[in-house]
Parts: sequence; structure tokens; C-alpha cells
Amino acid sequence: MSLDSSFSPLERLVVRAEQLMQRIEAVLPQALQAPADWNDAIAWRYRKRANGCGVLEPVRHVGAMQLSDLQNIDVQKDKIARNTEQF
Repeated sequence: MSLDSSFSPLERLVVRAEQLMQRIEAVLPQALQAPADWNDAIAWRYRKRANGCGVLEPVRHVGAMQLSDLQNIDVQKDKIARNTEQF
């Protein structure tokens, strides 16, 4: 595609840059879509598909767990407790 010779060098550069951006955007993964209803699940996981696009999927079965079930991560558990208490 040849550019009109009446365009200034800056205008030709802008047109070419826009064409390049369109080609790049065509191969980039699409923006992540929010679930239609966040109340469908109590937890969500991000999954990357083979085509490179990611989706949020509901976690259907969440195992019951107590903070005391988590072993050898006392520093992290203390941070969670502090952060939760701040709310």
C-alpha cells in the first residue's frame, strides 16, 4: 500500500505506525473479560488457553481449610492475619 505523496513525512509516519499497531493488536491476546456474575462462585482461577488468551473460571469445589492447617508458613499467616484485622 503506497501512501499519498501529498502527505508530509510526519503524516506518512503516523499512518505507517497506525498500520503496524493494527497488525500487532490483531495477534495480541484479548483483554480479560470479567465474569457475568461474580456470585456464581466463591473463588475464581485464571486459566491461560492454548491460543494465549486467559479466562477466569469459577472454582466449583473449594476445599474447607483452616489457617491452622497450613504448616511452615508462619510469617505469611501472620501477614494475612494483620491484613485481615486492618479491615
